[in-house]
Parts: sequence; C-alpha cells; structure tokens
Amino acid sequence: MLGWIGFLFVVLAALNYDGKTPYPGWRAIPPSLGAALMIAAGGRCNGVFSVTCLLSLKPMQALGRISYGWYLWHWPILTLSGVIYIQAGETTRLALALCALFLAAFSFRFVELPIRRNGALLRYPKRIVLGAICASLLMANFALSWNRRAEKARFDPLWTQIEEARSDLSELYAYGCDTWFFSAELTVCAFGDQRATHTAVLMGDSVGAQWFPALKPRFTQLGWRLLVLTKSSCPMVEKSFFYPRIGKEYTVCTEWRQRALDFLREQKPEQVFLGSAVSSGGFSDAEWTEGSRKVLAALSPYVGAITLIRGTPILPFNAPDCLADETFFTNFLAGENRCSAKPDDTRNEAVFAALRVAARDFPNTRLLDMNDAICPDGLCGAQRENLVVFRDNQHLTARFTAHLAEIFSNRLDALWADAKNQEIAE
Repeated sequence: MLGWIGFLFVVLAALNYDGKTPYPGWRAIPPSLGAALMIAAGGRCNGVFSVTCLLSLKPMQALGRISYGWYLWHWPILTLSGVIYIQAGETTRLALALCALFLAAFSFRFVELPIRRNGALLRYPKRIVLGAICASLLMANFALSWNRRAEKARFDPLWTQIEEARSDLSELYAYGCDTWFFSAELTVCAFGDQRATHTAVLMGDSVGAQWFPALKPRFTQLGWRLLVLTKSSCPMVEKSFFYPRIGKEYTVCTEWRQRALDFLREQKPEQVFLGSAVSSGGFSDAEWTEGSRKVLAALSPYVGAITLIRGTPILPFNAPDCLADETFFTNFLAGENRCSAKPDDTRNEAVFAALRVAARDFPNTRLLDMNDAICPDGLCGAQRENLVVFRDNQHLTARFTAHLAEIFSNRLDALWADAKNQEIAE
C-alpha cells in the first residue's frame, strides 16, 4: 500500500506540474514523499502485484541502471545542441533526449562496467587516485584556457556591442517609471515642455514602452508634453491572469491599470499610444478582444486619438546569445544566416486580428503595424545595418527603436491622414 501511494504521488506530480507551477516550495513534497514511500515499501517482490514487482521487471531495471548516466548526459547534449540547432523544437529536443539515452547505455557498457569490474585497478588504488588527480588537473587547465579565451573575447568590439545590447533599454527605466510586479503605484514620467498645451501618452508593458525612443523625438520637436505610463508584463487588456514568474495572480497589474486609466480620464490627452506583448497573460482571442474593448471604452470618450501598436514578432532564439555564439564559436556546423529566422506569426496575427475587432467600435482608434519594418520580407535578423535589433527574443534594443523613429513617425502621419480622409468621406 505504501508503494502504490508513493507511486500515485509521483505520477500526479508528473502529470499536473507545468511551467506555471511554483517550484520547489511545498509542491516538492508530493514527489519527494512518493519516492520515499516507494523505497520504504521494500525491494522484494513477494508475489502480490506491488510497485516493487513493477520496478523489478527487467526493462525497468535496465532503464534504472542507466538512469543516472542518462541524467548526466542529457544536460550537455541539450545545452550544446543549442549552439547548432538554435531553433530546436519539441521533436528535435525529444530526439536529443533519446540520443542522450543511447550515450548513457553506451557509457554504462563500455566505460562504467569495465572500470567497476577491473580487478587490476582495484589492486592498485594509489594509481587510481594519481590518475584521477592528473585528469582533474587536465580539466582544470582546459577550463582556465577557455576562461582566458572568453576574457580576451570580451574586448572584441563586436562582443562589446552584443553585451551592451542585452541591457539596451530606453532611459525610462533609469527614471524608475516601471515598478514591475513590486507595486501598483502609478509612476508617471514626463518629457518635453511641461507647460505645453498638447499632451501625448505612451502606456503599456515593456513591449509597448520600447517605442519610447521613436516617440520622444517626434513630440519633443512638436513642442508637446509626452507622458509615459509603463508596467512590465502588464498588457493593456482588462482581464486578470496568473503570472508564472511570481507564482500567483498578477493583481498588481490590474490595480495599476485601473489607476492609469483613471489618470488619463483626468488628463484628457490628445493622443494615447497603447502597446502590449502578444505573449502576455495567456489570453484567448476572445479575451484579447473583450479585454481590449474594455480598455478602449474607458479611454475613448476622454482621448482625441488612440493608436494601438502591434506587438513585435517573437524570435525562436535569443538575439544576443545567437550573435555571441557566432562570435565565440567556430560556426562551421551552423551555416550562414543562423541568427535570422521567420518567426511563427500565428499567435501574433491572431492577437492583431483580435485588436482590430476591438477597435471597430471606436472611431478614434487606429492600429499601427511596424513589424514589416522590424522584419523585412518576414525575416527577422538579430542584427541589421550594424545594429543589434533585439535585446532578447522579443524586445527591441533602444538603439534600433530610435533608428526606426522616422519610419514610425511617417507611418503614424499616414495612418491618421487616412483616418481623416475616411471621416471626411463619410
């Protein structure tokens, strides 16, 4: 009975724990306790079909014998394969895991067993210890050589550019405009002439806020006041959601968004720009539409014009990591254009369509799509025109966003010119 209860604990944990499960915490208790109960059940099969009998079957024992080797092999296989298969999907990762299983069986048969059963080695323990020390010194020398190479690479101009790209955020974050999940307090950052008669507002999560370097020069030149309201991982969708990073519902986002909407109703700005990551919240298409409609309904009567900025494409790799690999490693296995890919736009298109449906009810709302300027011809590159485009897999670097400022401004003018002509025609 103890064995089956323990087995049940382990199976339930395996089937029910996922990426949204905070771990370890108390959730580590069921699988750990389950393993302890199975061990406590004993190692002898007494004729009654028990967990011990199940685990005593030859296939199970064969797998058990190489399981530790499998554990040791799987991590370097999966990690190093990322240098070659930067866009590895589930099928590729499964094949790599099976490759690690084969290596575990091979090393068990031809490395572990021969050493364990070698009588000569057992007769000379001093030689074994000396050999182990020599092997350790060789590995230490290899590690130090690799470290020296890495230190030297740090001073390469391209490497410096790549490293800077990882933290190439706009000046917003230096001013403390974003309190992330720590607080629901609304921190408004103001730029431009504070006595200006016209006000524009940029509001959104980190993907929305990344457009600040494109908006600031436009409204500074126009003599407007530009306000920024940003909360990382907080989409402009009136819908509560579970945030895996904090392991609970992101209530801080809901409270902050409500305060931001109340603030904008008081300010009555001429223009508002809203932006959100398409991966935020895990919302369905219907939730994106309805949640966005609620936000627009709260703003539309008090705002002159609302522009919804489409979420940026999501790369199948981390851009600086990929460029770093190309710089640091010999790239003979990877081929050319390794740090360029066509993103899977299925989710992005669905969210954009949902926003389009939500905006139909509000004549002062338009959608701005910059994705073809980010990824020309549908191909997203980690680097373009000597600039690193992405600082991870979905956020643009501040330098590249500033590079797009003129295109952004021209498209915005064209967007609202078309809206005005449409209004006149109607």
